[in-house]
Amino acid sequence: MIDDSKVYDIYDKFGVEDNVVIIEQFTKIISDNETSNIVKSKAYCGMGDLIIFFDPFSREDGGYGYYKKALEYDPNNLVARIGICIVFDAYPEPYSEIVPEKEYLENLAILLDKFYEIDESNKKNVIQLMKSFVQNRLESI
Repeated sequence: MIDDSKVYDIYDKFGVEDNVVIIEQFTKIISDNETSNIVKSKAYCGMGDLIIFFDPFSREDGGYGYYKKALEYDPNNLVARIGICIVFDAYPEPYSEIVPEKEYLENLAILLDKFYEIDESNKKNVIQLMKSFVQNRLESI
């Protein structure tokens, strides 16, 4: 059975290995019938992260579909929720083109409720997302 250490090994190849090869490795994890839903969710997050951080305009949705799929496998995947918020933040005009503002706020509310369950590096991401959203809203008033 494939465990989440395999997912993290693939993350270590970000920026080193060709993106297509990395996607293929994540796809193998997802298609393995023995892999748990939690690990599959992490692999989908990995694909979303690869898109949003290394090639955000290679897909029309900026990796959003992968994060949504990750939540189907594990609704408690907070990294997937952060990814959805990052997609929203990365495509600010118009907000609703990829991620509706309501969905962004729902995910952000969940992240705030579970803030103390988030690892330190991702806590910084959540704080930055909140700052960015507030700044954008202030500019629109």
